[in-house]
Amino acid sequence: MLTLLFICLLIWVVAKLLWWAVKASWAITKTLLACVVLPIVLIALFALDLVIIAIPALILIGLVSMVARPA
Repeated sequence: MLTLLFICLLIWVVAKLLWWAVKASWAITKTLLACVVLPIVLIALFALDLVIIAIPALILIGLVSMVARPA
């Protein structure tokens, strides 16, 4: 009986840790996308003379970041 209780609690703890790890990795991924990938993409669009795409994208991203509530 004690073994069954131990197994149930162990599964519960592992599930909680897994959920915490997924949340943490999602936050890291969002930060990397916003701070590293997005500026590189915009710079690449300007470098490739795709200003007609880069400027509206920059305006749209700016408006969304002003309207969106912080998480």
